[in-house]
Formats: sequence, C-alpha cells, structure tokens
Amino acid sequence: MPQSRRDPDRRRAPLARAQATAAVTWTLSALAALCALTWSASAFAQADPAAAIGLSRPHTGWISIHVSGPAGASAAIAEQGPAGPEPLTAVTLPASGSADLDRAAAWRCDRTLRAFTLTVTRADGSQQTSSAQLQTPSCRNRLAVALRPTHPRARRPATVQVIDRWAIGAIAARVCTARPAGVTRRCRSLRLAAGQSRAAFRFHPARAGRYPVTV
Repeated sequence: MPQSRRDPDRRRAPLARAQATAAVTWTLSALAALCALTWSASAFAQADPAAAIGLSRPHTGWISIHVSGPAGASAAIAEQGPAGPEPLTAVTLPASGSADLDRAAAWRCDRTLRAFTLTVTRADGSQQTSSAQLQTPSCRNRLAVALRPTHPRARRPATVQVIDRWAIGAIAARVCTARPAGVTRRCRSLRLAAGQSRAAFRFHPARAGRYPVTV
C-alpha cells in the first residue's frame, strides 16, 4: 500500500521537468529576441545620415547651397550642363555632418533652371547622391542705363553709365544713343569684368537736348 501512494508523485515528475524545460526554452528565446531588437535599434541609431542638397537664392545674383551627410565624408558638387556634369566645388563634411556654401554659383543668362548633384563619398569608398533644382531670373531686366547729365548741353561731355543690377559682372552689353528727335543710333559695346557692377563711356553731344539711351 505505501508503494501505491508514491505512484502519483512519480507520474507528475516527468511533467514538471517538461514544463521547466519549456520555461527555460521560452526564456532563452525571449532573451535572443530582445538582443536582436536591441542590436537593430543600435545599428539604426548609428547608421550614417543620407546625403542631401538644398538650394536657395538669398543674395541677388547668387545661388547658395546647403549639403549634409556623414561626418568626415567628402562632398562633391556638380552642376548639370548641356554636355554633362560640370564640377563646381568639393568640401569635407565637418562633425555636424552639414555645410553651407554661401554664394556658391552665380546666376546665368544662358541657363535659368539650375540643377546640381551632390556626391558624398564615405571613408570606405561607398557613395550616395542627391539632386536639387532652382529657378533663377532671366537677364531681361538685368542691365540698367543712366545718362549724366540727363539733358546734355551741346559740345559738353555726357556720360553713359551701364549698371549691372546683379552686381556680379562678367557680361557684355551693347549700348546705343540717338540724337534728340533722331532715328539714327550710334552703338558701342561694353564689357563688365567679373565682379564689376558698373561701366561707363563719354560722348560729346552735337546739340543740346534729350538723348535716348538703350542697352
């Protein structure tokens, strides 16, 4: 009879061991999953930021460029031209991972829709690219003319001044004057060097009056 009382305990022992084994297995699985999630989160947090380029025109005549990417990476900027990429400049990104290039590219008369591409090269040689476009004004109203004095006197010198409203120069202008109430015009070419915002020439009116000037 005592032997028969111990039989239920013997039957429950294998079940208890199986439950304990299952609990340990579940705990190990949960720990593995938690470690995997922690590693993934850490890897995501440490991932390099993507390359990005931004364009703006806060200054008349100029395009400013903002670039960002992994700290220490080389950032090369090129403009997309009719014949392909035209290298503009290259910088090494600082610890902040971003850089501002003020007045990086001048506005142009022959190209008003400007497109730039940023190529970021990491230390391991891998690369990322980013592109952006910006519309700039045309040169229709870029140049202005002024006659001094406004009503020249006969045989006294008068000055015709050509003014670049963009103040960046590097442009040629054809300036024409006509006699008062006259049709015939006299023209000459002026060139403003890079960085030159004004150019002028003198002439001696044959008679007094208002001399129309065009550019």
